Amino acid sequence: MKKILSIFVAVFAFTAILSAAPSMNVSLEKQCIQPGEPLKITVQYQLGQDEKISCYYVRGFAAEMPKAAQDSNLFNCRVNKKDPRWTNYDIVKPVFFKITPEELANGKIITIDTAKLPEGDYKLRFYTSFYNSGTKKYSDLYRYLVFCVAASGEK
Repeated sequence: MKKILSIFVAVFAFTAILSAAPSMNVSLEKQCIQPGEPLKITVQYQLGQDEKISCYYVRGFAAEMPKAAQDSNLFNCRVNKKDPRWTNYDIVKPVFFKITPEELANGKIITIDTAKLPEGDYKLRFYTSFYNSGTKKYSDLYRYLVFCVAASGEK
């Protein structure tokens, strides 16, 4: 009986920990944008009791970006010598912000400048860093942003 009770308590504690973990969903206003047109993202956050948002940032990997973006030297780059396809690029460096209760309820709208992005198809990662004041630890979540930058008239 004690063994069953201890298993039940462990499962309950694990479920409570998971339910307190932050989560997020992202949606794009448009899937295809014109060169230089800002990329508008709506981010829905769900935070645990002790969770706070620290910052967001956007990264791209060579395998998921147009060659022109990789060759442009416009982004900070960390080369992966073992597999160059996974060399990563800082598209947006960390942006620190506080979320209002209204944004938490309705979604935070984030606009990303795309002036540096050459035409092509992109699959970027939108990261958010969270801080848990109870555990004093940081955690990151990411969601994909899949979109294209197309010349005028293309879609």
